Amino acid sequence: MHIILTVAHAYCLYVLINILPLERL
Repeated sequence: MHIILTVAHAYCLYVLINILPLERL
């Protein structure tokens, strides 16, 4: 179960890192 949470957390960070810069523009 910890693996699933880790993957989900990493995916959320990946999305935030890719979307936030676009919103700043």
